[in-house]
Amino acid sequence: FFGSWRLTRAVLSHLVATGAVAVGDDLIEPLLGGSIVAKLSRRFGEGLVNGALTARVGVAAIEVCRPLPFVREKRPGVRGIVKRALTGVFGKE
Repeated sequence: FFGSWRLTRAVLSHLVATGAVAVGDDLIEPLLGGSIVAKLSRRFGEGLVNGALTARVGVAAIEVCRPLPFVREKRPGVRGIVKRALTGVFGKE
């Protein structure tokens, strides 16, 4: 029960943060103007933040659902997951 509650809280905090990013995006849009570059840059940043927040939820799910502790392997972290995702996007190894 407590594990599912922790995971639910992580998902809800992810949704709140995503909503805050969307509201901030709507507030900043008139200030930045409507150029294509500004829109693409803003969308990329929004996608990056949403990806990082999704990684946080994934790490929380791993911690809640994993039956054994990490002994031989390093515990996954948000920074490592985001770094690997960006490496896959930009192709640098």
